[in-house]
Amino acid sequence: MYMSTHTGPDLIMNAGDQVYKIASIEQPMLMTVSQGIEKLPVNHWAISSSYTDNNGKQQLPGYMPLPKLGEMRKVSELNRYDKSRSFTVDAYVKVSNTIPAGEYSTTLDFTAISRYEPNSAVFMRGQEFSRLLKSKIENLNSQDRPTIFKRSNVKPASTEQVFACQNTDSAISLQPSISDVAIDCWIDKANKTLFWYSEATSVNFWELEYLFWGLGSFNEIDLSGVDKLVFYGGPKQWLDGVGRGGNGPAKIIWPAKVILKGDSMEDFFKGASVRDISFANFTFEKPLKSFKGMFRSASARNIDFTGIDLSQIINMDEMFNGYGGTDDDLRGILSQLNTGNVTSMNGMFYYCSNYKIDLSNFDTRKVTDMSNMFYYTSRLKDLNLSSFDTSKVTNMSGMFQYAGWYGAGLNLDISSFNTRQVTNFDKMFNVMSKTKTIYVGENFIVNSGASTTDMLKGNFQLIGGAGTAYDVNHVDGEYARIDNPAAGKPGYFTVKTP
Repeated sequence: MYMSTHTGPDLIMNAGDQVYKIASIEQPMLMTVSQGIEKLPVNHWAISSSYTDNNGKQQLPGYMPLPKLGEMRKVSELNRYDKSRSFTVDAYVKVSNTIPAGEYSTTLDFTAISRYEPNSAVFMRGQEFSRLLKSKIENLNSQDRPTIFKRSNVKPASTEQVFACQNTDSAISLQPSISDVAIDCWIDKANKTLFWYSEATSVNFWELEYLFWGLGSFNEIDLSGVDKLVFYGGPKQWLDGVGRGGNGPAKIIWPAKVILKGDSMEDFFKGASVRDISFANFTFEKPLKSFKGMFRSASARNIDFTGIDLSQIINMDEMFNGYGGTDDDLRGILSQLNTGNVTSMNGMFYYCSNYKIDLSNFDTRKVTDMSNMFYYTSRLKDLNLSSFDTSKVTNMSGMFQYAGWYGAGLNLDISSFNTRQVTNFDKMFNVMSKTKTIYVGENFIVNSGASTTDMLKGNFQLIGGAGTAYDVNHVDGEYARIDNPAAGKPGYFTVKTP
């Protein structure tokens, strides 16, 4: 609802050749009307538009100025049809006895724009939706369980066991929440597809958390039948478990519009096994800052980051925590990343199960935190860190803890490392029990005062470049140096020169 004036914002009285007026206030006065009309300036007037909010409470936003000539001011808006909601516009005038008595007036116009059409459908909230689908799928034999989720272009046959998937919870305050039109879902066993159908021209999900949680049988989720997806960050476990039911990784087919309103894709693919992912349809309303946990406990094949500006990412903490994809799949992701502004890589490959990790394209000049970066990469045997500039890193605690201990061992080359700013080396190489050689350069320095608790504990096969063997009595930082026993400086490291 909009309001405008015919003659301007002031109340006018014409008395012969004289024109008298009561002026509109110029700026909003953000007190409640209950605070009293005495708050208004003398010989002024204002309006207050009260309305009923989504919870049925009356809201009084305070005094507002009248629109100027030629302007329109919105005084109320209903996001959906609801006959129980209403609004009023009240006028408040404060005058002194110094102005002439008479009739002061102006003409106000109200314009209503109505677009209500009962032709939109909204799926039930994410967790309720996934629970409903699981209840229908779990009772089926494995060969009858659907592997595809998609919209049907035709109504379900009368013989299908249809169940409703639209939201009917009117208590939900988020808008639009109530579905005007039904959404029918059913399982087509012959085509191994869970179909949905609606006669609505506009269909959307409004809450994505847990949307497909635990639906492991799906290997294709086709969302092209909805108008758009709107993410306010990484939706909690929205794909968790998808693609892990033995039918292979899941392809996600996006709608024409996917909007990310926040600056984070935290945990975006958490717990899922996905393939053939493109971000070409994505719109980012803010510069993207965080990939934290993006592939946590996930696997991903053929990921194309085209369409995402990666240059502003600053946080890659736990990005591949528990990642279970192949070495080739991981390399395909890593080769596309832009790390030039990243400052934190804490736990980036924590519990990653890969044998080979190539980070030769990484720009780490701004990184300050590499703690637990390769923690428990127990199968790792080939790690390329040749491009690493660690001159700003202050925390390397647990960085290689348990790395390579499960297989043949990891002979570690960190000869590019400059550790002059590092203050925490605690457990940096702890229990790399199969590692025999750690290559460093002249810039690997452990400054006095830096914390080195258990820095090299449990490295039973480690031997320095001049033959110094591991000694259980020297497990902190005292032997974290290039081996030079002839100069009275035994160490566990081997120098690597260009």
